[in-house]
Amino acid sequence: MLKAKGQTSDPKAVFIGKTWAPPRVQLFIWLLLQRRIQCRAVLLTKHIVDSATCEICNAAVETPEHIIHGYSLGRKVSRRLNLQSMISMDMGQLHTLTSSTSVVIPGLPSFIALVCWQVWKARNAKVFRNEDHTVDRVLMDCKAAADYNSTGYQERRDKQQHSGAPSYRWQHRNASPRRPSKKKKWL
Repeated sequence: MLKAKGQTSDPKAVFIGKTWAPPRVQLFIWLLLQRRIQCRAVLLTKHIVDSATCEICNAAVETPEHIIHGYSLGRKVSRRLNLQSMISMDMGQLHTLTSSTSVVIPGLPSFIALVCWQVWKARNAKVFRNEDHTVDRVLMDCKAAADYNSTGYQERRDKQQHSGAPSYRWQHRNASPRRPSKKKKWL
């Protein structure tokens, strides 16, 4: 994250900087920390929806907190992971979350980011496609994302090159290999 010379680092930016989550998850977490994800409460202030009531439970206002830990799936995921302190937390303070145990977990910011992202995706699947996700599925998706992102970019790139998958490196389709330039000899 950018900062002006001589200024202290924003704790939220430091939290996001510690994650090895993909950029889209980092952007999502930044929006979540700012309480700016596209929930119904935010959409109501923009006059996009008529009501801020949650479409899943029809009982509460859909705020970032409600999406991540307010409705049943988010609460169940938090309990299963022993992150009870997350259940009543303001999402603007998510960067202060620590483990409930005394054990230091080195990848905790990354894992919290992935859990919030997968809960968000499960909520969107329910709202937009009427798909129900279980706690086990959300946790399996978190594990798969964590495994994928921890393997490293270099390993994935090597696998793509050896498997025949298209490379994402730009090349002009008519480009020929570079030939050494012929230098003119001056007499």
